[in-house]
Amino acid sequence: MAICPGEGLRLWMTSLSEVAPLTRPQAKNYSHGLNMSVDNPPPILGQPVRIPIADVEAIRAGLFQEIIEARTNTKHKLVRELFEF
Repeated sequence: MAICPGEGLRLWMTSLSEVAPLTRPQAKNYSHGLNMSVDNPPPILGQPVRIPIADVEAIRAGLFQEIIEARTNTKHKLVRELFEF
């Protein structure tokens, strides 16, 4: 997932097993991250699902800002709200 201020969210639906070799640990005993440019992602990711800010805000006012400010686990929970609507 990428948060793009002024645009919205970009979500890649590639399985973790496919991208795992490209990831790096962010900290000891913590989740792995993928260091990349959102405008030039690795081809293995394919095309992202783009969710404009207006669509995020239509679910709940202030949700986009909450996603920006949240830490990892809370961020994941908030993004799941987009798919539970």
